Amino acid sequence: MKRFFDNLYKASRIIIILAPFVILGWLIKQDLALTGRLEFTYDFSHDSPVITDLFPAGRCSQIFQVKDKQEFFQQIFNEPVYFEVRMPQKFDTATVEITYQNIKQPLIQLGLATLGSQDWSYDFKPLENQSLDSLNWFKIADSQGTIWQRQKKYLNREQFNSEADNFENKIVYNFNSKDSEIPSTIDYLVSDYRSPQEVNGWKTATVKFNLANARLNNRKVRFAISSPGLNNGNYNIPLLNIKVVFAKQPLTFKEIILKGFNYFKARF
Repeated sequence: MKRFFDNLYKASRIIIILAPFVILGWLIKQDLALTGRLEFTYDFSHDSPVITDLFPAGRCSQIFQVKDKQEFFQQIFNEPVYFEVRMPQKFDTATVEITYQNIKQPLIQLGLATLGSQDWSYDFKPLENQSLDSLNWFKIADSQGTIWQRQKKYLNREQFNSEADNFENKIVYNFNSKDSEIPSTIDYLVSDYRSPQEVNGWKTATVKFNLANARLNNRKVRFAISSPGLNNGNYNIPLLNIKVVFAKQPLTFKEIILKGFNYFKARF
């Protein structure tokens, strides 16, 4: 029995000694993003150290719990609302995935704060565009977005791209849903928009931004959720989940050593 407790004591000492180094190593890996990918999620169950609460608070409800589930959501009843995400280093792109409910709003957009002459400068992309979703054209949807064809001719993006230069004047890129109608001379719409996926009453939409022109404030990027017309009725948009994935090229061995040195130098 004495030997057992001696061994237990030795094992406990080893764990206590190694634990801080394991935790520190994990933190370094997270902050340095050695693989070139860094992912954060905010599910409204508790505050996130990386993704802020939605603001201003006066445009949002309190946080509610989904009945009989360990899931939480917050409603937006005025727009726009904002959230910020800490970015520990420079990245090339940010992919934002939002899970929400929408009954009445024909257009929900997500915007990235960008550099510009005015404080309110945003690059908006649709999370949900019901005008495009209901368009009765043949549709090619893939990971790059969607191509709509007035008449079915191409079966995939590769076929379309191989001939697109021949009819450039018949293509509209990133069609503005505010336009009253599509000109009769246009045969194709090309956009990085993809219709949201719906599961159990919740829709999930994904938007990807280039961060080259992103506006940073204290190492944070800001996003805006907007739905024109939301302020004109007794409607709301419940949000269940926000996921942000930053991406860039993976670090080389030399860069890992240099960033590791700078990381320790800054903290110790």
